[in-house]
Amino acid sequence: MTAPEQGKAGEALTLTATLLDTQGQPIQNGEVKFFILMDFFAAGPMEIGEATTNDQGVAVLEYAPRVSGERQIYARYQSVEATSTIALSEADGPFYRPEAGIKLPSWGPRVFFGPESAMRLGEMGEAPTSALYLPGGLVSWLLLVVAAIVLVWFSYFRVMRQIMGIPIISDIRDIDTRLIPRLGLIYVLTLGIFLVLMLVTGPYSHFHLLH
Repeated sequence: MTAPEQGKAGEALTLTATLLDTQGQPIQNGEVKFFILMDFFAAGPMEIGEATTNDQGVAVLEYAPRVSGERQIYARYQSVEATSTIALSEADGPFYRPEAGIKLPSWGPRVFFGPESAMRLGEMGEAPTSALYLPGGLVSWLLLVVAAIVLVWFSYFRVMRQIMGIPIISDIRDIDTRLIPRLGLIYVLTLGIFLVLMLVTGPYSHFHLLH
């Protein structure tokens, strides 16, 4: 087995294994499996791929490691193994870049009101600022969520109106018994509007991070 002595994490390496029989003749169409020694909770080989030998008995595997440090590479054919050691340096940058938000289909031009900072997370993953963002415009599926909330809160408002509309028996004639029910209804209505606005524009709802 042959492998580079040095490499870099994230860059492709060419691993080559040659199979010969007892007569020194190449073994064709042999399945060679390649392993790398990893250390998670316990050290052990991890399969990284397999290749088939050609007419010259050579199996070639392209492998891009995601780890660094000194690693052992194994090539195995049936009960026969060959080992090579390679020194892997650190990668120049991360292998992937995470994206915030959920990608969903859009049926129209987006509607956005707010600062540009609301379109991305803050430093150290902090929540973005508040903004109104409808990913699909006026036909956005987000409006279905808002409509459902409005329907539930309207039902709650009707129940509260009926309860507060029950006459209050009072011996004091100069007190307007309808004052408290009216204030209560105004409070419930204001709370419902605030809830809808918080869900649509709130930074912790992440609705405005949808793509």
